[in-house]
Amino acid sequence: MNDLLLLLVIILFVAAIAVTLSKKVGLGSILGLLITGVIIGPHTPGQVILKEHVGQILHFSEFGIVLLLFIIGLEMQPKRLWAMRKVVFGLGSWQILLSGAAIGGYFYLFSSNVNAAIIIGLTLALSSTAFVIQILQEHNEFSSEHGKIGFAILLMQDLAIVPLLALVPLLSDKIAVLPDDSPMWMQTISVIGALLLVIAFGRIVVPWVLNRMAKNGYRESFALFCDVCRYACCLRNGPLWAIDGPWCLYYGHDAFNV
Repeated sequence: MNDLLLLLVIILFVAAIAVTLSKKVGLGSILGLLITGVIIGPHTPGQVILKEHVGQILHFSEFGIVLLLFIIGLEMQPKRLWAMRKVVFGLGSWQILLSGAAIGGYFYLFSSNVNAAIIIGLTLALSSTAFVIQILQEHNEFSSEHGKIGFAILLMQDLAIVPLLALVPLLSDKIAVLPDDSPMWMQTISVIGALLLVIAFGRIVVPWVLNRMAKNGYRESFALFCDVCRYACCLRNGPLWAIDGPWCLYYGHDAFNV
């Protein structure tokens, strides 16, 4: 644990210097962060960060992206999102489909694998929300017309992640949802059913249970149920976030709140 904290201190120290110099010459903070990764990464002399540390650091980076999106969500108004619905589902959908078709078609010319071309094309059609929003905010263009359109497209890309994840096992050569001899319609129903079950549990069951406990004043039961949801969030993560890990409670709490 101490080694990991020391590693994080080194990363933040180098990042602070690199970002300051990068912004000083007008290159932006993102390039400074990329330079930090190159300088202390596992593929450079000295190897401050070893390959086994990369997986642990990824968890912290994912947590930072969650906080960034959470802050952006606080600034968004529901009326504004509703007014952008045509741009989100219209222009956003066309961007994903056209970009995915172009990238997937190019990949198909070299592989002749339709399923792989579809997955790779649609995946590479998605942009990095954190990168784009950070650039827009640095140039004070987030509230501009093209900034609003860009955010709408990014929002549609984020919404498209769930169906894309469901599409991967359906197009995979080795289906992991059900036995290999199961028909495709059963595979599709299983994936859709699993998604609906997760959504229903998070949107209906959890709020209903917590609401009932709060109305009846069951403080201990409320806290215990929150702990159950917390540890359930931890069960799907790696060793650093395991049940006995030092960061499990902290990460699980914030994941449950989000």
